Amino acid sequence: DIIVQINGPGNLTCEVFDNKDGTFDVEYEPIIGGDYIVDVKVAGRPVQGNPFLVPIAGAPSTTSESPANETVDLEESLESAYFAEGPGLEKGKVGAACFFTLYAQGIKTSNIDCVINGPETIRADIYDNSDGSFDIEWEPDVSGQYNIDLRIDGVPIKDSPFKCNIVGENTAVVIPEEENYAEGPGLTKGKAGSICYFSVYANGLTPAQIAIRITGPEDVTASIFDNKDGSFDVEWEPRIGGDYTIDIVISGKRVPDSPFCCVVEADRKVAIVDASKCIAEGPGIEEEVKKTGDVSFFTLYTNDTSNKPCRIPVEAINVVISGVDTIIPQIFDNEDGSYDVEYEAIKDGLYNVDVTINGKPISGSPWSIRVGDPPQVRARERRIKIIALDPACSTADGPGLQHPVICKSHSFVITPIGTDGA
Repeated sequence: DIIVQINGPGNLTCEVFDNKDGTFDVEYEPIIGGDYIVDVKVAGRPVQGNPFLVPIAGAPSTTSESPANETVDLEESLESAYFAEGPGLEKGKVGAACFFTLYAQGIKTSNIDCVINGPETIRADIYDNSDGSFDIEWEPDVSGQYNIDLRIDGVPIKDSPFKCNIVGENTAVVIPEEENYAEGPGLTKGKAGSICYFSVYANGLTPAQIAIRITGPEDVTASIFDNKDGSFDVEWEPRIGGDYTIDIVISGKRVPDSPFCCVVEADRKVAIVDASKCIAEGPGIEEEVKKTGDVSFFTLYTNDTSNKPCRIPVEAINVVISGVDTIIPQIFDNEDGSYDVEYEAIKDGLYNVDVTINGKPISGSPWSIRVGDPPQVRARERRIKIIALDPACSTADGPGLQHPVICKSHSFVITPIGTDGA
């Protein structure tokens, strides 16, 4: 696969033409002068010399004439192509939203990262205006000096990091690090099938800096909600009764009394499933070769600790089918303690079928299956020479990467090279 992206002062699209001889022509036409970045990938990996910095003639120069052979640094070009401005880069008030705007043509929100470091760490919200600009918002709870680190594809933009002064009375409860703690009923008792609650008190942190691990008859993931006042509400929902351990770590240190022991009362309506006593059978997990595009299926039978059939929520069942492709199966509850699983493979090759219940593998899992004929059979029948592409040896060259000018079509050639050098 050939992927070409061109970023710069103007939004550019390009066309890739297959010459059917192992080379590809690429054409693009800029309408705004300036420095452009041409990113060329073969099979998902960059070719030699990538990315290419291409100065487009026609843009007004802000400096005196430079020698023709002057080398322009890639990061310096990125810094000059993108910039930010607005009051939220310089000053603000505690408890009030701060705003500024980033100008970056041809960039997606996923390429932008904005982290504000200071008395507290804040990750800013980014909104795409769909016109090459992005509104960025952040709200401080503590006064003081902040550094706004704004990057595109990991490279700081011009003038980043920015220094911003926040004034006003702190709205967050100041809690010394050694006094971080947790409390609430969900740390000591609960009921299967019901949400358990507790709170964590830790000033100047984000939920990402609080690690909560809940283990027991099953592993449970906790949800953390930031109250923006130095406290965090935590929710978790056990499905199975028994003794659980709740370990809370903040900035690498356990809070007082952690790990906690929580006793969860079993719900008599909910059977305690035993993954080791659950089985699966059917053609979808058997060794025979399956045809591409055919729907395959198998049946999962769930049993409790006494090896008797029991029903469980479909959400407790996880079926992962991976290999040359990742397949998302469908699971159907037969309402009798059995579940039909269907999937369709659209690519030939080997797959693993991994079935777990509450994160634990069932008996016999995982299974290995094959879809379609083995590669050597397909290659022999079709007389195709299979060669893996080597992006590191592939090249891109031509006038479109050297001295293009605005309002004129330009082209360059991509030559993919295989691992055998051909």
